[in-house]
Amino acid sequence: MRSFQKWYIQINIVTPIKNCITLSVVNVQEVNAVEIEKNTAENKAKLQTQALIYAVEKYPLINRTKMMKFIFFIDLYVFNKTGNTLFEDKYIRLPNGPVPNYGFCLTDPNPDANEFYNSPFNILKIQTKDDPKYYHYRFTLKDGIKSDLSQFDRVQIDLMNLTLQTMMSYKTAYLSELSHSYKLWQNYLNGSQINLIDFELNDEELEKLEIILNTRIYLTPMNYDPQKISETGQISRKMPSQLPVYFNAKTKEEITSLADNS
Repeated sequence: MRSFQKWYIQINIVTPIKNCITLSVVNVQEVNAVEIEKNTAENKAKLQTQALIYAVEKYPLINRTKMMKFIFFIDLYVFNKTGNTLFEDKYIRLPNGPVPNYGFCLTDPNPDANEFYNSPFNILKIQTKDDPKYYHYRFTLKDGIKSDLSQFDRVQIDLMNLTLQTMMSYKTAYLSELSHSYKLWQNYLNGSQINLIDFELNDEELEKLEIILNTRIYLTPMNYDPQKISETGQISRKMPSQLPVYFNAKTKEEITSLADNS
């Protein structure tokens, strides 16, 4: 996209004055759009960073593929409820499934990349005992790093917990296979950016995702608006307005947030 400085130069050389004023309005609007997009990306990156830190805290054995799936499945679910993503707008098609561009960079095991992106993770390469050709990465938090969930609401925190439970419950290969079942992966070549419009799922796909993530407990006839499309063409299925009710098996007391029941 054009930089503000280039636009500024162009504005000053355009004549006559009347056209210059018109251009100024248009260009300021475009500059504002760029700034809004940049700010949105930065805010989502901050949320994504905290979510990944939280994932490592709650699930210390989580591998890199599952970390990417954690972010992806939350964004896939949220997009189909709101028409927008929570963590990432730029997803890349890779052999093991779609990956969030920022999260993939943040978890890059290359030491130079780790320093460049100011990653919160120590990343250790571990070879398998049976075959040294195969290995995985173990993630731990750097000194002084801990998650900050203050920017998340209760539904988002519970959604993260439910998705982490899914990450713990299924093997990596199955989660990759599931992500391969969507057109958002099938219709793209490796290394290409995925258009977010392809995140839209049909009713059967969404139902399967809700079963796997265990988010169907959120749904009631009062807060679910199936397949309603807004004027902009975006999906406007509503995010759940009611939280599920959980009870402590020992005390029988209601648990107000899954984050308090670890």
